[in-house]
Amino acid sequence: MKYRNYSCALLLALLACAASGCSHQALSRATFEQNSTVNDIQYTEILQNLALFSKSPTALPWAVGMVSGEVTVTDELKTIGASRRWEQFWGIQPITDPRLLLKLQRLYQWQFGYYADNGGYGQLHDYATDKDPLHWQAYQHELANDLVSGLSPPFPARNVLDLLPLPGSGKPWFTFGLNVESTVNSFYSTQYGVVWIYVNNDLNNIEMLSKFSLFVLRLKASTSQNVNYTIQNDAELEKTESQTFDQP
Repeated sequence: MKYRNYSCALLLALLACAASGCSHQALSRATFEQNSTVNDIQYTEILQNLALFSKSPTALPWAVGMVSGEVTVTDELKTIGASRRWEQFWGIQPITDPRLLLKLQRLYQWQFGYYADNGGYGQLHDYATDKDPLHWQAYQHELANDLVSGLSPPFPARNVLDLLPLPGSGKPWFTFGLNVESTVNSFYSTQYGVVWIYVNNDLNNIEMLSKFSLFVLRLKASTSQNVNYTIQNDAELEKTESQTFDQP
């Protein structure tokens, strides 16, 4: 009976040591996996807003900021066997700054041939009724300057012109479909209502999605990133590790 007790104690000790190392590796893997979902959130936000503005050009866009994220891995050792539990979540805050939402509204409107003058509060021009190229070239430069105004550090307006293609100059970098089958082999897709919107695997279209995403993130007035790492030991045979980090 003594030997059996010693064997059980030794086994539990070995399991505790193994779990201690493995939980750290699991935490690292889970953290990297969660970080990879940042692009999913950003791409979905942009494509769903594009789908919204394709139907309602005067709608109010939606935007969120990822305030914080947490990954928790918990290993619990019992007399027989062991268990592992992990949790991942983002802390998301809706963006309600009217100046930012107005800029996003004008950015999305342009993708469908609409331009509101007077800083977004004036007349809404529609390419379908006014196709004068001189007008739209002037609108393009005015909007580029308005979008970058107030950004810190300063951002050149000429770098935004790629995101503001002149109406009628070519096919857009995104496509609409009526069912999920239309998105097969696409680079990224999402559904808004009954409509599917996607970016195909064309390198130029993927590049436009990336540029669009980066500029929207810049408009969201990114904050500095802080990383906090904590390890908590709640019990002799239970180990919990968590990593908390702030995102722009």
